Amino acid sequence: MKEFFARVVSGIAFVALLAFCILYGPHSFAILFALITGLCLWEFYTLIEKQPDIKINKFMASLGGVYLFVAAYLYFSGILPSAIFLPWLGIMMYLSIAELLKTNLKNMHSLAYTYFGQVYIGLAMVLLARMAFLSSTGESGTYNRVLLMSFFVFVWIADSSAYVFGSLFGKHKLFERISPNKTWEGFIAELVITVAAGIPAALWFPDIFSKGEWMGFAAVIVVFGLLGDLFESLIKRTIHVKDSGKLIPGHGGLLDRLDTVLMAIPAVSLYLLLIQ
Repeated sequence: MKEFFARVVSGIAFVALLAFCILYGPHSFAILFALITGLCLWEFYTLIEKQPDIKINKFMASLGGVYLFVAAYLYFSGILPSAIFLPWLGIMMYLSIAELLKTNLKNMHSLAYTYFGQVYIGLAMVLLARMAFLSSTGESGTYNRVLLMSFFVFVWIADSSAYVFGSLFGKHKLFERISPNKTWEGFIAELVITVAAGIPAALWFPDIFSKGEWMGFAAVIVVFGLLGDLFESLIKRTIHVKDSGKLIPGHGGLLDRLDTVLMAIPAVSLYLLLIQ
């Protein structure tokens, strides 16, 4: 009961913080997600270092991901030109050259994981920054708190639906080899409920998407959010750990809380590109 209470309280606090920073304005959004980017990368690289002979410059690699998100925020908000991304390339070049000085035979493994973290987490956050400033025409414009908040609301609806219905009615395993708690009942429930949530979204915000587009938006989040959850579970199973960290009581680490988001963001970005 104590663990369940901690999970509920920490979950509500996390959602409240996220919602406040997104709705308050672009600067609070940028500060929060720059912090989230750095912490997620640090967690990821810490996980990877649990493997034998893998050593990553976690500080510089995490700093590179934070810089990449901040650069994206400054570019998509129209504050600075695309040249703002160049220092990130410098950080990546430094990390690459530094591996040449190592004698460990697995230094290329370390470098590969370093770059993968930038793609897996850093690129997702870049695309989130693009979503934050996406106008109805598909071009970068003013801060779009409605679209950004809608994305996370759909993610929370999907996660909650899968957890509740999977716990109550789940009998048929979805992907037991990787995630034994996932069930077909939970997935079907989250798909139906989240897609149905696109109907009131279309009534409240018809200027953003049509009803069909809102429902498609929700469906993409559900499907690729599930894949993101399974992918993070695969990483943890490969390294033989239960949680990515201990930052959020009852939930584990930030990666455990945002695993669905990291895969859903690129998929939604592609979906938005296709419909606009």
